[in-house]
Amino acid sequence: MNIYPKKLVLIIIGLAAVFAISAGVYFAYNKNIKDKQNIQQKFQQNVEMGNTLFKEGDFAQSIVKLEEALNLNLDDINKNNAKINLANSYFYKNKDEDDRIKAVLILKQIVNDLNATNNNKANALRTLGDYYQRTINVDFSRRYIFNSSPFDAVLKNTNNDIEAAIKNLYEWSNGLQPKAIAYYRLGAWHCCSALLSIEGKNPRLSAETVKEYIIIIKEMLRQGDKLLASNIQNNVSKNILSQAYSLRARILAGLYTYNAGPLKEEVEQNYQKALDLFKDSDNYISRKHSMLTTRFQYAAFIAEFEGKNGTSKIKSIIEPAISGFNDSEIKKADFYDNFLRNISKPEMNFHYRKRRALLIAKYIPEFKDLLKQLGWTDEQLNTKITPIGEQK
Repeated sequence: MNIYPKKLVLIIIGLAAVFAISAGVYFAYNKNIKDKQNIQQKFQQNVEMGNTLFKEGDFAQSIVKLEEALNLNLDDINKNNAKINLANSYFYKNKDEDDRIKAVLILKQIVNDLNATNNNKANALRTLGDYYQRTINVDFSRRYIFNSSPFDAVLKNTNNDIEAAIKNLYEWSNGLQPKAIAYYRLGAWHCCSALLSIEGKNPRLSAETVKEYIIIIKEMLRQGDKLLASNIQNNVSKNILSQAYSLRARILAGLYTYNAGPLKEEVEQNYQKALDLFKDSDNYISRKHSMLTTRFQYAAFIAEFEGKNGTSKIKSIIEPAISGFNDSEIKKADFYDNFLRNISKPEMNFHYRKRRALLIAKYIPEFKDLLKQLGWTDEQLNTKITPIGEQK
């Protein structure tokens, strides 16, 4: 009896079984790939939708979409950019303080995440600094940004000076991933928080210290300009450019105050460039909030160096920032009024920001009325302020 046909049958059956298993594995593998691609696509769609909603100022729905994206089962994708956008949506939603606490916690988690990229961490640190800059809320920053490791050490190393600690966040950010905005923030800090005070020029600084700060400021400006040129070449968003030119104007204004280089016209050109970019930005926060604080800084600069003669110009610059308080869109996230309320607090008594508000109020009664509406006292509003342009 010939056994080969029987062996042949067994071989064929074996091969068929192997083929069936291989096909099963192949189709299962392809299905897994397809399922993963579908999840990745859904992640991307939700993130893009969340970002669009954020730009439109619909922070609550932006949170919904971004959280849907982040809850998807994707282990090998960097979710930290989406987390930063989620933090911003919580912070700008501002339904209550809990939203802003959530925002801060998300950013601090990114900084402490061993798997986060340097770019992620740098963006998170810079954003934490920007939260303070938008509200000037010293108490909130002390309680929620600098209350845990490693942030508590940052504050401790400055003898509990919040402004200096915020400056250190920008330095930390730049050490991880240099950015034009962070360099300009550092330049603006040295120009304003260090060189200026309620008196105008800071009388507590020696001439040698002023000279040292001006060298630092010019270097921060140079480094920022180098990265800004690269940003422009790479068609970065108008939102980023508007912030850059606004900060650049503040740095130039500080240098002008100490006769350290720029012409007054150059300062004004940068402020105007920032306002033009803010106006055309598709970003809600830039269009509705950053624009107002830029107008505040610009109007104060004119008040400082043109005084009473510049009243009509001051009014034309600051008027949209006054009427903006009746804009229901702006009330969605009350940065500008928080900013103006918080600079009236006792810890800001010797601060340059208080001086700037009082300078504008000196020439623009409507702005003075607005400050009173926000809680400034008559005693504060009657503080004698002499513009630098009129000082002997």
